[in-house]
Amino acid sequence: MILEAIKSTISSKMNVEVPNEIKEEIEEVASEINKKLENYQKIRWKPGGEANTSTPPCMEKIIEKMLAGENIPHISRWVIGIYLIKSGKSIEEIISLFSNLPNFNEKRTRYHLEYIKKKNYSVPSCANMESYGICVSNCNIKNPMHYKKKQKRN
Repeated sequence: MILEAIKSTISSKMNVEVPNEIKEEIEEVASEINKKLENYQKIRWKPGGEANTSTPPCMEKIIEKMLAGENIPHISRWVIGIYLIKSGKSIEEIISLFSNLPNFNEKRTRYHLEYIKKKNYSVPSCANMESYGICVSNCNIKNPMHYKKKQKRN
């Protein structure tokens, strides 16, 4: 889709035949753009949106910061990684979110997420979240994983 648009734009603007080397480079760049676009479209993180009313405020805040490209502390990265894995998100979806961070390293991120999944870590309790400085409101729950159930009851 993007590749064709680039080709047609270049062709329509130029009366000169584009050398094959340049066409190949354009195709490579367009392919990379398409891959990034596909990753972006796989997951649409919309903090505060209707679809995320079951996301605890602490996790939503971390996601908002990540989407804004803020550099979040290691403990927040670890916690959100566990939470998203336990929520059923794929490693690829989570990497897509992490790619917004300023010091993003896909290889390192993938390693840590796969390690979290392999170790089957539990999401830290709200008491621990508070001690980490991650808790942003009193939800009257013991663990962020219970937030969705509480929201359904209310």
